[in-house]
Amino acid sequence: MLKKFFVFLFIALCGVGVFAKSSTPTEAEISDFIVNARDCNKNSVQSFLKKYPNYVDVKNEYEDSGNTALINATSQGHTDIVSLLLKAKSDVNVNMEKVYEA
Repeated sequence: MLKKFFVFLFIALCGVGVFAKSSTPTEAEISDFIVNARDCNKNSVQSFLKKYPNYVDVKNEYEDSGNTALINATSQGHTDIVSLLLKAKSDVNVNMEKVYEA
């Protein structure tokens, strides 16, 4: 009986993601996230953050700028996106070395 309980518990926990591996966004998803922050697409930004909460400060390494979503949203004056990213614990001190390379 106890063995069945632990098997059931393990399956239940796997189903809610406790033991599931954290997924990683694709290059396209990262690029879209950065662009959506720049273009003030709030629903798309929220969807990305819900799916990939640990990638709030991901840089757009696939383009020359290397910007984060926070940098893009801030530079465009999208205060609602900036607030959303800050609530998701975006780091305001992320290094922007790629932005200023010669």
